Amino acid sequence: MNNFECKNHRLIDEVMACITDCLSLEPGIVSLDTRIGGVPEWDSLGQITIYIAVQKQFEVTIPLQSAGNIRSVKDWADAVEVLLKED
Repeated sequence: MNNFECKNHRLIDEVMACITDCLSLEPGIVSLDTRIGGVPEWDSLGQITIYIAVQKQFEVTIPLQSAGNIRSVKDWADAVEVLLKED
């Protein structure tokens, strides 16, 4: 997505928990490196579900153009951190 790398470990954990919850996965399955397609539940529909859940939970707006480049938990955490810093 970009060269930014999220350093906020609490935020990373919150993003992982959000993705785990919205994909109805067992805790511990999702890691920072988990990507779309990395688990069967994270398909294109799962990506849309994550997109909606992340925006709602973190009260941010992710432009659709940017969301198309988000492919992993790391990417989601990076995007959220950038948007939170902009506020």
